[in-house]
Amino acid sequence: IIAELKAERLDTDEAILNELIFDYLVEKAKVKKLPKADVRDYYNNNYDYINQQFASYTSYYESIDVFACEFLGLAKNSDWQAEIRKMAEASVTEKLVFYYVMRDANLIVPEEEFEARKADIIEGYLDATLKNAKVDRADYETEEKYLEKVEEYRTNILNYYTEPMLREAVMYDYALEYLRQKVTLTAGE
Repeated sequence: IIAELKAERLDTDEAILNELIFDYLVEKAKVKKLPKADVRDYYNNNYDYINQQFASYTSYYESIDVFACEFLGLAKNSDWQAEIRKMAEASVTEKLVFYYVMRDANLIVPEEEFEARKADIIEGYLDATLKNAKVDRADYETEEKYLEKVEEYRTNILNYYTEPMLREAVMYDYALEYLRQKVTLTAGE
């Protein structure tokens, strides 16, 4: 249990550090104008996703507005569409900063590393998905049935994450490795 808690703590610390790095960069960046098409795409993707989720819970919520506010962790009667607009703008800003850092530091993933890194990312998504879905080997009669379920989740992941999305995830991780080498945090920060 202690080993699991330590591993979970390390994962949490790393995620927090990654978030802090980009929060700092985005805060310091001076983006003059966001590309409207990109903001619109992020907005539409979030809007569509919330509507898809709502479709599964229509019998539990009186309206999309009530569902969206709860889904996004907003106060009741908040303007959830304005919130997803802010989320879209923040995502596009982060992406612009991310690409600036990549270009400025000449961070190009060596082609011979790309496929291995992509496979690691897919396995990470699969592990997280299996954990969230509480898929446990002990719950299956045979190893074959368990592996069938794992492959079902892997197929869903590969259907959801397009090649451009995976390429971006590889580049993001590569850039974070570089940035983490440049950042030092002291206790209490």
